[in-house]
Amino acid sequence: MRATTLLRRHGGLAHKACRAVGTPPAYVRMSTVAATRPFVASKPLGGVHKRWSTSVADADFYSSLTPELWQSLRPSPPVTEREVLDVQQSWADAIAHISKTYKEKGDYIGAAAAAAGELYAYGHHDVLFKPTKAAEYPFRPTAEEAMSYFVGGAAVDGGYAEDGGFAINGGKGWAKCVYRNHQIALKGDVALAMGEYDFTCATTGDESKVEYTFGYKRCDDGKVRIFLHHSLLVTCDL
Repeated sequence: MRATTLLRRHGGLAHKACRAVGTPPAYVRMSTVAATRPFVASKPLGGVHKRWSTSVADADFYSSLTPELWQSLRPSPPVTEREVLDVQQSWADAIAHISKTYKEKGDYIGAAAAAAGELYAYGHHDVLFKPTKAAEYPFRPTAEEAMSYFVGGAAVDGGYAEDGGFAINGGKGWAKCVYRNHQIALKGDVALAMGEYDFTCATTGDESKVEYTFGYKRCDDGKVRIFLHHSLLVTCDL
């Protein structure tokens, strides 16, 4: 078990709970004695009890840590290959679903917004997004810029004129998208994937090949999302 880290500063103790593991707050033992006297917080560390002398006021700090907060301080589980493949399949399904919704004159913008929130790490982490066909504005660091790319600049406030709506293939739609990973590298709470995906036009049946590099990261809600997306057009028929 790892213990919390207590940082001593001028004027008293400041506390920082670092990557806590276990089942606190019951895990911390404290004696609430007179306010002018110290108490001892005791936690096992590597099989040995470590003791820190602090003030009674610190008891309030520990007792205020809810199970949810302790859980948020735990180390993130590593991203697995299965999770990467699941996000890729969800991304491919979303492209086909947005196109189908557009064709049926449904709320394709809402469908795209829901997919982007589920699949991309906007609002959780910085996102490095270089879309396939973006030229004048090649990088899309905000969710609004990503939406412009996927559903078309004319469909969103502040959208870019160059964006025809990749998720709807400029109005022709996509029937399906198939990922072909060259390699997946697992790096703890981050994973990287490189390969090619094939897009099938819903109108003509033509296939287009795009090369990609994706980065996946576990977010604070436990879900794995895309934080890096770089695509490069291989064929010229998109």
